[in-house]
Amino acid sequence: MWWAIRVFSRRRVTTMVIRSRLRLHAGQLLVDAGCGAGGIGLWPARAVAVRLTGFDLSPIAVARATARRAHFLGPVGDRAVLQVAELKKSGLPDGAAHGIVRVDALGEAADRGAALRELGRVLAPGGGWSSPAHSDAARNLRGTSSSRPPA
Repeated sequence: MWWAIRVFSRRRVTTMVIRSRLRLHAGQLLVDAGCGAGGIGLWPARAVAVRLTGFDLSPIAVARATARRAHFLGPVGDRAVLQVAELKKSGLPDGAAHGIVRVDALGEAADRGAALRELGRVLAPGGGWSSPAHSDAARNLRGTSSSRPPA
């Protein structure tokens, strides 16, 4: 039973971060950089009705996220695109994202500077950025956690 409370709390906190820190609204694009199995992006995609583009280096993780998409968004699931890509080369257009969430991926990046520049490139002017407080990158970005990552 304790695990159900923990999962519920994580979902609720994630959705609250998307709503309050990133200030996303229905139809806007959230990018989940290093999406893994997709939970961090798929929860708010359902709760806030944002569009989602998630990417991860692992084809296995992207396959899992893709398999979970229908559970979160229904059989169509066309609001969520999940793809294999690198942090430093996402393939997304300039300024496409209204918000970016990144949990653990930056710690695994070979070139953190290139990854941050890429995320900054895809973030729209005025877009929000959220990163967990326990990561090295978040400590370096403190004060800019809901604004553009440094160029």
